Amino acid sequence: MHKNLACAALAAAAVVIVGVLLTRETPPLLSWATGVEPPAPSTLVYPNPAPAAAAKRTIPAAELQAWGERLSARRAAQLENLRIYALAGLYPRNTDAPDRRIPVFVDDRDTACAVGHLMRASGREELVSSIRLGDNHVRVMDIKDGPALDWILTSGFTQEECARIQPDYDFRRQRVKAPDPAVRSHLLDVHAELVANTRRSLQTACYRLEQRLCEGPVADECLRDVQAVSLPYDPALDKLTRR
Repeated sequence: MHKNLACAALAAAAVVIVGVLLTRETPPLLSWATGVEPPAPSTLVYPNPAPAAAAKRTIPAAELQAWGERLSARRAAQLENLRIYALAGLYPRNTDAPDRRIPVFVDDRDTACAVGHLMRASGREELVSSIRLGDNHVRVMDIKDGPALDWILTSGFTQEECARIQPDYDFRRQRVKAPDPAVRSHLLDVHAELVANTRRSLQTACYRLEQRLCEGPVADECLRDVQAVSLPYDPALDKLTRR
């Protein structure tokens, strides 16, 4: 009889132990066998150290010299393109904001602003189209990265100068055949400024481009040559220009 009681006590104790084990939380390392979502790996092993920042490449002196010569040549060519563009008076019109002047990269007649015109002169029609579709009223100083910034860095101008080249346009001028004299005067004044500041600006442009090249090469499209663009010029427009 005592033997039976002992067996019964052992059986009861076994039931209690099994119940306790079943109610305990599954250990993390066994959870894969139970179907329970495993804990994040970082809680099971020591986390890997953060990856080191990619080392910036060193630009060979010959490459920097070649880029310096390229920027100088591009600036000279684009200054002439800007002068011709300013005199021709073929500017985009603002048809979107009747209450204020805004930048217009390309208007409804496919007329580009001065910056867009210089992009086209450098063989970057696809970039002009991309900006037109993405944000046709973008301001140059708001461009922070991407192909448009690479174009600026390889244009021979600084970003600040490109922003000066980009004027705003008045809505009420859209029905006037003559070019906006304010825009014409602005572009001619900016052209004179850029010519005067060429040496200092090229130094800044070369420095900024070097910093960009240290991160990696620019796209092949940035290597296209600048073309001289001829536009019709009517000397009678000169009397409209406020200087």
